[in-house]
Formats: sequence, C-alpha cells, structure tokens
Amino acid sequence: MADQGSKEGDEMIMSEVSIDAEWKRIQKKTFTRWCNEHLKKQGVMIDDLATDFGTGINLIVLLEMLSQRKVGRYNKKPRVHAQRMENIEAALDFITKKEKIRLVNIGSGDIVDGNIKLILGLVWTLILHYQISIGFGLEDDGTGKKDGMTPKQALLNWLQQKLPDKKVTNFTSDWNDGTLVGALVDAMAPGLCPEHEAMNPNNALHNATHAMKLGEDWLDVPQLLGPEDMVNPHVDELSMMTYLSQFPEAQLKPGAPIKTRGDPGKVKVYGPGVEKEGLDSDMPSADFVVDTSEAGGVGGVTASCEGPNGPVPVAVTDNGDGTYSCAYEPKDVGEYEVKVNYNGKPAGDSPFKVNVAPGASVPKPSEVRAYGPGLEKSTPQETAEFTVDASNAGVGDIGLAISGPAEVAVECTDNGDGTFHCTYVAPRPGVYNIDIKFADEDVPGSPFQVPCERPPPDASKCIISGLENPGGFQVDCANAGGSGLLEVGVCGAYIPCEYVSVKHNGDFMFDVSYDIREPGETTISVQWHGQHLSGSPFTVTIGEGEV
Repeated sequence: MADQGSKEGDEMIMSEVSIDAEWKRIQKKTFTRWCNEHLKKQGVMIDDLATDFGTGINLIVLLEMLSQRKVGRYNKKPRVHAQRMENIEAALDFITKKEKIRLVNIGSGDIVDGNIKLILGLVWTLILHYQISIGFGLEDDGTGKKDGMTPKQALLNWLQQKLPDKKVTNFTSDWNDGTLVGALVDAMAPGLCPEHEAMNPNNALHNATHAMKLGEDWLDVPQLLGPEDMVNPHVDELSMMTYLSQFPEAQLKPGAPIKTRGDPGKVKVYGPGVEKEGLDSDMPSADFVVDTSEAGGVGGVTASCEGPNGPVPVAVTDNGDGTYSCAYEPKDVGEYEVKVNYNGKPAGDSPFKVNVAPGASVPKPSEVRAYGPGLEKSTPQETAEFTVDASNAGVGDIGLAISGPAEVAVECTDNGDGTFHCTYVAPRPGVYNIDIKFADEDVPGSPFQVPCERPPPDASKCIISGLENPGGFQVDCANAGGSGLLEVGVCGAYIPCEYVSVKHNGDFMFDVSYDIREPGETTISVQWHGQHLSGSPFTVTIGEGEV
C-alpha cells in the first residue's frame, strides 16, 4: 500500500495535468477557429493544427491573407518530405525576414512533425502581430514592446476605457460570470445588450451565451471560443485575448435590435424593505417592489444590500409586467443600505437607509431591570430579596452568581410574566458582588456591590447561659446587631476585680472564663457595645467548695 504522502502527491500532479490539458484544449480550439476565419476567404478550412500545417500550404495561404503579400514560390503539391520542408522553410523565412517578426525555438521540422505546443506558439505570434499590434497601430521598438506598451497592455487599456464603470483587470477570472462580455457588447452598440445590467452572475453560461451570440449576429465578432470556455475557471488567457481583440474593429450591422433605455428617474421603488422604519429582526424577509412600467424603453434591475455585518443577498424576480419583486433577510439589528439600479443608474430615491429593530426573539439585555432591597444592602443570616424584570428583553436565560466573603446560594422563582423573584442569605458581613446576566450579557448595573452589615447593637437580644457554673459562661449575640464588642467584668466580695477571658468563637458566639479566688457573692457585668444585657449585672454565689 502506497503511503498517504505519495498518494496526495500523485493526486496533485493529476490535478495539475488536468488543468494544463484544459487550457491547451481551449487554446487549440480558439486558435484553429481564428485561422479558419482568415482561411475561409480562400475556401480553405483546417481541422487539426497539429497536422494541417504539415505540408506548409495552409500556413502559406494564412500568411498571405494576414499580410496581404505573396510569400513567393512554393510547391503547391508536395509529395515527399523534402518538398514539405521547403514549403515550411519558405513560410518561416517570410515571417522572419520579410515581415520582421521574431520567432523563437521553432523550425520546419517541428511543424512537419506536428509539435502542437510549438505550433500553438507560432499561431499566437501571428495573432499578437497581425490581430493585436497592427490592430492598435503599434510599432515595434525592438524591445518586445510597442511604443513602450505591450500588446496585452494596449488591449487591456482599451477595454478599461470602453468599460469605465466596470472592473477589468485581467483576461481570465473577470470574464467568468459572463456579465462583462454583455457590458462590452452593449458598449460597442448602446442598446444592443442593456439587459447586462440585470444579469445574475450565478447564471454565467446563460449570460455568456446570450451576449456572445449578440456580438456574433450583430457586431460580426465570431465566437472564436465558446461560452462554455469563457466561463471555465481555467480559461486560457491567450484565447480570451484573441476573442476580445476582435471588438475594436466591430461594426454594428443594419437592422440590429437596438433597445431604447428606460429612465431610472421614473422608476418607483416601494415596500417595507426600503422604508426607514418598520422592520425587525424576527421578520423572515424584507420585501419591496421595483416598478419600471413608467420608465419607458428597456432596462435591467439590480439590487444590493449592505447590512450592519456586511453584504446581504437580495433576491430579484422579474414578474414579466415591468415590475420586480425583491426581498432580503433582515436578521441583524442595525442600519441597512439598500441600493436599486436600473440600467446601471440609481433608481427612484435609491439608496435607501433602513433601520431594523430587535425582534421579540432577539435578547435585549439592556432592557432588563433588576431592583429591590437585596441589591442595596443585606443583613447577615437574614433573607434578602430582589426582582429581575426581563419582560421587555426578548428571549434569553437569567444567570445569577454571588461572590464575596462567604459562599452564597441564590434562588430565583419564575413568576411567569417575565419577572423573577430572587432571594439569598449572606452568612457574614462584608461586600458581596451580585452578577446578573441575561443571554450571557450583563444587565444594566451588574455586577451590583451590596454591603452586608449587622443592624445597630441591641443588648436585649443577647442570650447568656451557664452563669450557674462557677468560672465561666456563654454569650450568644448573633441576633443582637453590632460588630462584636463584648465587655465582661467580674468582681468578688473582697477583691475588686477578677481575671476575665473573653473568647469569640465566630458568628458572635462568645465563651467567657474567670478566676475564682474566694467564696461568696460575685458580681458579673456583661455589656454589648456599652449596653448591659438583660439582668446585668448578675450576682453569683460561690460556695466554699467551688474556690
């Protein structure tokens, strides 16, 4: 089994060979037809360039027709190889010595042997000299150029001048969709092919066939290559130059079907697709009508559209009654520019500026409202509430996340009317960030920075336990507000103060311990932010056995 690299290499070579064979086929056909256009005046026709120049006779007849000069004596009935060689030598001498045309790497043996590549090169040299250079009145300056310009440049310049409103940069891809040859035919005889303005580039073969037939029938421009060759992406450049070089001398025949062009200013364009307001992105299409019935004459309608994110295809349908139905898809929100041309000129009030508003299915995060006390402040261990109103925001999902000093879960209930009731409980004080998204985008105000603070201290809500236990007790101030300032004083009967330790266990729970130095009554004062707890100061009796 061959390796993959070898297989891909073979496929690439085959592809290159196929392309090479394609342009050679087109070139051979075109050059044969070009020769026959001149030979037919003498009643001569050839079928195969590789063999039909082999005796030298057809080549000599061709040269005499092109140059309008006699080649000289030659054998009109060559029977042997030597006679054929002499005829071809005479033809080549005539080209190089009398016509002063430079030939490269071709001899009489190449023509006798049917070397098609060199024969095609010879015919191209004749086309370049007699068809293009002489046709443009250029003189050879000995450098391979004519008056400082190559024949190719001269032909391209002529085409660009003839088609100033078209992009003409080459002799291959620019012509593939058939619209440019339609424009050229109409430029040579205005009104002969005005429909070129409305040609659909996707109908390349139809376009080229129609235009080239008009050129042949009424401008006497033979189809040296077929329409199918012109639209071939591998069309031969020299073949295209040969065909196009016939146009500068083209003349309109009597009786040609010249059509009067309509007046673009009398074209009416109407419909929601060209109105400034009224469209939204949920609409499957934006329709409008182009009415040319009062424009007079004939013409073609084209339409284009530029949306917020680039070109938007416009479908144009000829209704056959002078009106055209047009439509495009307004799927992106924003401003569109619709251009309508008739015979290549702006029709009616074209261009049209069209605003496309968001449809109901388009998420609009900017239309979401989030509000409620839970987005302003919260209290530790207490439920905070807020509302998210997405009733005017289109289709999308709500996303919620809270970050801060502690992990917080948030719960939302869909009220069924586009609003959501949301709750959370912050476990401890600090600043929490509440991130609210709609369709993966932040809503106005998000993220919200919400301070979580305890309420003002209220010592009456502190709970004390364990006072009956000598040496220590507990205080719970979780619901008493404040920031955590617990003050404890223990005084015995004879010693003013005892040693006291206050330990904060978190969540405003405190352990208090003190030293017992004597029996008797002990006074314990407990204050929260300077406020005595209910019952404080407390009196505790210490027994003899508890010291």
